[in-house]
Amino acid sequence: GANDVTEQLADKILSANHGWCRDFQKRWKHELRSAIRRLGLELVVDHLQQLEERLGGERPYSNRNNIRNWCSPRNIRPESDNTFRAILKYTGLEDEYADFINSAKLIRQAHMKAGRMVANQIRKSVEGASLSVLFENERQDFQLPELTSTACQSAFIVDRVNRNRQSVPTAMLGDLHELDDLYE
Repeated sequence: GANDVTEQLADKILSANHGWCRDFQKRWKHELRSAIRRLGLELVVDHLQQLEERLGGERPYSNRNNIRNWCSPRNIRPESDNTFRAILKYTGLEDEYADFINSAKLIRQAHMKAGRMVANQIRKSVEGASLSVLFENERQDFQLPELTSTACQSAFIVDRVNRNRQSVPTAMLGDLHELDDLYE
């Protein structure tokens, strides 16, 4: 799907001068996962929340779902600088705070650029295409040959949207699910 293509393109963009950024990203995630394995998720949540409060800033964002999402390779870093600083301090990486912030910024910029490239290619692929398959099957795949030979993006007919805010495990992101699946 487009998310995989976006990440691949972002890595190509980074590889020119900033391949080291992914190493920084892997390091803090590895250290956070190691702390979770040693101490358990609940204790790490408690420690990070306390640390976030001591460091000041906004309310603590550390909770079970957020920490799981931050550990995922699909997540660049916590949105909050205060939360990210707390994680780096907790994992013993705070001395390199500026490098971790910079690497995450460069990764995010590469993803934004790659996302624009994917969006442009999707628009090109859809322009003038017959949508009969989409309306018949409620899904249609569009090839993105200018990005990679295997890249494609799926379009779906959405007949309803759950307007309630949901906590969704990282493993469920990027896939369509029946609304009932989210309430089990």
